[in-house]
Amino acid sequence: MNYDNGRDIGKKSKGFSVFNARVRLIYMLFIIVTILLSLYGACFSGISFEALYVRERPEKIEAKSINLKGEYVEYELDADTIEQKGKSIGIYINNLKYEVYADNEKIAYLKKIESVLGNTYGRSWSIIDIPASSKEVYVNIYTKNKEVLDDKIDILAGDKLSIYQYIINTSLPNIIFGIFFIGMSIYLKLQWYFVIRKSGKADYMAYFATLDFLIGVWFLSVSNYVLLEENNRLLVYFVGHMCIMATAFPFLMFAKRFYRMESNNLLKGLIVLSVFVPIAALFLQVTSVMELRECLPFIHVVFVLSMIYISLAVIKGLYQKRLSKSMKMSLLGLFIFFITFTYTIFDYYLSDSFNFSLAIYGMLIYCLFTWFGIAIENVDILKDSHDIELYKQLAGKDVLTGLANRNYFEKYCKDVISISDKCVVILDLNNLKYINDTYGHAKGDYMIKTAASMIKYLFSNSGFCYRIGGDEFCVILNGISDFAIEEKIRQLRIMEDIFNKENKDIKIYLALGFAFYEPRIDKSISDIIKRADEAMYEDKEKSKAR
Repeated sequence: MNYDNGRDIGKKSKGFSVFNARVRLIYMLFIIVTILLSLYGACFSGISFEALYVRERPEKIEAKSINLKGEYVEYELDADTIEQKGKSIGIYINNLKYEVYADNEKIAYLKKIESVLGNTYGRSWSIIDIPASSKEVYVNIYTKNKEVLDDKIDILAGDKLSIYQYIINTSLPNIIFGIFFIGMSIYLKLQWYFVIRKSGKADYMAYFATLDFLIGVWFLSVSNYVLLEENNRLLVYFVGHMCIMATAFPFLMFAKRFYRMESNNLLKGLIVLSVFVPIAALFLQVTSVMELRECLPFIHVVFVLSMIYISLAVIKGLYQKRLSKSMKMSLLGLFIFFITFTYTIFDYYLSDSFNFSLAIYGMLIYCLFTWFGIAIENVDILKDSHDIELYKQLAGKDVLTGLANRNYFEKYCKDVISISDKCVVILDLNNLKYINDTYGHAKGDYMIKTAASMIKYLFSNSGFCYRIGGDEFCVILNGISDFAIEEKIRQLRIMEDIFNKENKDIKIYLALGFAFYEPRIDKSISDIIKRADEAMYEDKEKSKAR
């Protein structure tokens, strides 16, 4: 891959930066709208379950008989068993209407909720008291297909406390995972913002923190405790589905940055889809055109396409030896997630199963492996940052600019061991001889110090900056992404334009070239420097032609 560049590449990177900024803005607006709708549902949707004797929250009993009667299936329960167990039943139902009868008297029923957030019965647990000495207890479930009920209904019998304890106990894994994911997302976000961000590296951490947060909220929303205690089933339905749909974008952006995938139009198209599909699903929901659950196939397609693309990119990265140990560590978890997700999708469409837990637990395993990988990566970043500070303190400085001088540049090139994550930037100040001859050396020194200030401002937090000649500079960066380097070039051109507008007599332009390590052609740091130097001269010639 040739990363050589100049002003034309700077313009191209500016365009890609603007594209990324716009996509992030649209995604953030989508998240804000989703939160506002969730708050609306929390405030303005009423209780949807009516219990005519007792309204409280939910040992598994089988129906004495199951009969299809027109538009509903009749579950006959053993009234004596219910009486002996504790006079209460707990019912779990998944998106179906039901009614409970005791001695032909309706004692409880589930109403359908209609709102901008959905038109559904949702998923819920309910605990219902059965009147004493009841002879017959029936649960009528409104469906014409008895076969689908196995995954959609559970009925427990016991006293209210034992049923409630059962619900709490079965909720603990989801609640623990949910809190853990949300806590980890907050920790990663804070660590990135206060510790890692200044290095200009590990920008993938913000996306991974967002992914963790969405998964954590999903775990909580599907826990039995929430399904029991939260009266507003529609809000639970809405939040759970939107969390699933919103994960595609941060997952794809994290994979792009963490595995250092190349930017191209195909990847850009997937990023757009990962934002467009959940926004479209949200629009179709609020306009009552389609339900969120009916839009799930579209986000499934985005995930499948993303996984195929990521798999190919990772294989290419392994072949080119571009992946670090921390990246390779996360790949095992990624492989497990792909298997569980693929199985879940086949099960969903072939057997009409609504259980996505396997894929989510696959994602959990992937996140665990990736957390370890990120921790290793962060240790390296912090070590690099410490080494940078140490070099700044101990290295000989160029007297005029305050940058490290050529002696320490040559010492670094001689001592460096690993070059697999290196990027070299060569910069040359145009027209310095002309400025010296025309305006004097004082003005020339001023231009050199101005150029050095720009370089130091942009690159000193990400690598080592050197003045290696009269008008020539070099920056050696560690583990930086192509996106980040192109963004720094764009900022450099903006700084030059500002300077040139404020100074009419002299103009500044830094010819620039950079190159990343290529395992097939680079044997030492000098090979990378040579390619960066050649790219700089190409940019220099282009700038003179303009």
